Amino acid sequence: SNGSFKLFVSIADISHYVRPGDPIDKEAFLRGTSVYFSKYAIHMLPEELSKNLCSLRPKVNRLTLTCEMTINSVGRIEDYSIYESIIRSRARLNYEDVSDFLDGKPSSISNPTVKSNLKKMHKLAKILERKRFERGALQFSFSEEIFEFDKNLLLTGIKLSYQSTAMKIIEQFMLEANETVAKHCVKKKIPSIYRVHDSPDTKKIKKLKKKFLRFGFKTPIKSIT
Repeated sequence: SNGSFKLFVSIADISHYVRPGDPIDKEAFLRGTSVYFSKYAIHMLPEELSKNLCSLRPKVNRLTLTCEMTINSVGRIEDYSIYESIIRSRARLNYEDVSDFLDGKPSSISNPTVKSNLKKMHKLAKILERKRFERGALQFSFSEEIFEFDKNLLLTGIKLSYQSTAMKIIEQFMLEANETVAKHCVKKKIPSIYRVHDSPDTKKIKKLKKKFLRFGFKTPIKSIT
């Protein structure tokens, strides 16, 4: 009623199945990550976990970790909680169908409840995106190469794919959940691994500043030492 949103972001609770030091954990540590190829993948975890028990399938109970957030009309987190959970997906959607529906194109999505939720998700994602732009976030539009094969798995072509409306929604929600969990870890002094970016190269900043000036743009950088 006050224009706020309740957002739930859930991921599979792999720690329920994989315990520190057990054989699966040791093998996963050696592999480091899953490797994805055009037509198949080498998973870090056994397929029984990665493709079944830890895969969020529709109409099946799955053990998860949830970050529940109350977000106001301008995208600010008013309250949150992080907890172990069990979720049961109502429908299996794909990016293409969701994007077609939200972009006003013909789509296979027909359930009224799903349609209503997708519209709310789209609205919230735009609010979160606007919030990030206002604080200085950059938006990059890079293409992804999609490899096409024939029935004999021989390469027939490469096409370009760009981020769709549905992908942008998931990106905004994951960013919000990641930031919320990171702030929670800092607040509770929970040890965490962070990616740290080095400071920009001074010479490159000066060069960029000169280029901006040629187009009449003044940067907020007053002095560079």
